[in-house]
Amino acid sequence: MMNKQECLAEVTDFVALLYHEARNVRHLIKKGFLDEEPWRWVVSLPVSRDEAWREMSSLRTNARQATSVDEVTSVFEQRFHVTLKELIEMF
Repeated sequence: MMNKQECLAEVTDFVALLYHEARNVRHLIKKGFLDEEPWRWVVSLPVSRDEAWREMSSLRTNARQATSVDEVTSVFEQRFHVTLKELIEMF
């Protein structure tokens, strides 16, 4: 059985993956389906998946220090200015 910190580490990895994939919102913006402004921080991630992961590594490290799911999501929401709910709506 996993302890709380191990569970939060998995949540952190999942949330990081969501934001990593959200960088592809650039395609929806380019096609005119979404306004760029709310997504500009997400689109600022590199197009290259490897470079995007490298850029996100410090966020993942910080989020892994969190003691709650809210703290994990807060790390990413502060960086990207988009909530998980907004990501769900976009996806």
